[in-house]
Amino acid sequence: LTADGGFGAKWGLRTAERRHSCYNFSTNCVTSWHAPVWPFESSKLLTGLAKALTGPHAAAAARHGATPAAFADHLRTYARMHTRGAAEDVAAGVPFVGESFHPDDGFWLTRRLMFQRKMHEEKRRGDHYFHSTFVDNVLSGLVGLRVELDDAADLTSARLVVQPLFAADQFAYVAATRVAVRGRDVAVAWDRDGSRYGGRKGLSVWVDGRAAAHSPELRRLEVKLLRLV
Repeated sequence: LTADGGFGAKWGLRTAERRHSCYNFSTNCVTSWHAPVWPFESSKLLTGLAKALTGPHAAAAARHGATPAAFADHLRTYARMHTRGAAEDVAAGVPFVGESFHPDDGFWLTRRLMFQRKMHEEKRRGDHYFHSTFVDNVLSGLVGLRVELDDAADLTSARLVVQPLFAADQFAYVAATRVAVRGRDVAVAWDRDGSRYGGRKGLSVWVDGRAAAHSPELRRLEVKLLRLV
């Protein structure tokens, strides 16, 4: 992903490698898949990366640069695209997501082409083109919330797993609250030095308002979910 001439770019992950002979922006179509960043594809890639990092082959993936810190970096770049990217007729700094994005120059590419070509009936079709899974990438990836079953036929075997995908030195604090998980009210907080969330240093999990798990270090935590709906 980050190799010289590969998929990586200042504003996200390209849909084709820069060094590939078919990489270009010269097209009569306003939506192209051989260069720009696409929120749709970026979110799928982040989901796949999260599964690789939390699955049985995480150690092998790490040898190729797929680490929790790398996931957080990609997600941060993805979020920056949504909040700092330029878009025609959208004020600077206003959150916006369109169809495709210029990986190097930082603007919503499809939208600009439609405005330039005076495609009045279509130029706003990309307003808040939110077909990505950004919220899932934050909750199940960055925060690391998911449910695992020891036995798919036995729902009482469900375990709440919290396995954040970032390095301890990347964020001073992270929190997700009021997350509904199988009928339970779940909250997760990472507080690196204990100064943000009530003086408890490290990673904490609450279920229905009660402390359920804690670690002073950033690591995987598990909580048994006994009551399910």
